[in-house]
Amino acid sequence: MDSLELKVPEEELESHLRKVRHISKHDKDKPLRQAKANKADREQQTLSASKKEL
Repeated sequence: MDSLELKVPEEELESHLRKVRHISKHDKDKPLRQAKANKADREQQTLSASKKEL
């Protein structure tokens, strides 16, 4: 099996991982860009299927 190639210099790896983990944790709290309002009508917001489609 081939080894993985590091894209970040080994000296900066720890700080890079800390930064990435911080971003990842931040993303889980809430989306970066939230929609201002839901403009879709009721029909577009619901999903339905007949017995035959299921």
